[in-house]
Amino acid sequence: MNQPDLVVFDGDDTLWRAEELYDRARDLAGEIAKKDGLDKKAWTARQKEIDLRNFETLGLSPQRFPKSCVEAYLELAKPNGTSKTAEKILTAAQTVFSATARNFPGSFDVVSHLSSQLPVVLLTKGDSKVQEKRVDDCKLRHLFFAVYIVEQKTAQTFLEISERLNATRPWSVGNSYPSDIKPALEANYVGIWVDAPVWQHERRSRPNTSDSYIELDSLEQVLELYRSTCI
Repeated sequence: MNQPDLVVFDGDDTLWRAEELYDRARDLAGEIAKKDGLDKKAWTARQKEIDLRNFETLGLSPQRFPKSCVEAYLELAKPNGTSKTAEKILTAAQTVFSATARNFPGSFDVVSHLSSQLPVVLLTKGDSKVQEKRVDDCKLRHLFFAVYIVEQKTAQTFLEISERLNATRPWSVGNSYPSDIKPALEANYVGIWVDAPVWQHERRSRPNTSDSYIELDSLEQVLELYRSTCI
């Protein structure tokens, strides 16, 4: 494998732990539903189903997750659901956006070392306000050559970044095959998938590994892979 001349990192659940924020907020909301007489496991399962359905219309909007939590409560609590409890569940669900995501082990070392050798770009998708907060919280912004926040990642997105930096051997590093790897491969990047939790919408089958597609067990192994290309 050739040494890269550009590395593009994903943010959520690649550099920082976003999924656990949703799990924590869901758990808080579920406890409120439980105190109101609902079965917490049943509420949790229904919330996840509704959240997937709402993705079709609301996408990554910050309204989607809290709305799904409230809808699951109102549906299962019918006809005894109350607006007071619904408001508490909404407030608990919204903590996902005010909480600080923890960085994955090695995130600073990996990004810091690579950024001293070549351009390192952050390409993350989602609501701009939410993502800007997470970029600030991760304390890595100063290491990136550029930060891009988009609604969706496409091959054209990756192509524009590599062309802007005149890169001919770019890498894309991320935990979501459909978002971080597939469009990057289509733009002639080397796709490096890092194992990390993803929500159900992002769970897709992946191809066999090859020279252009590599699977790693942790973010820290990205640095090991890079060093192996320098030999």
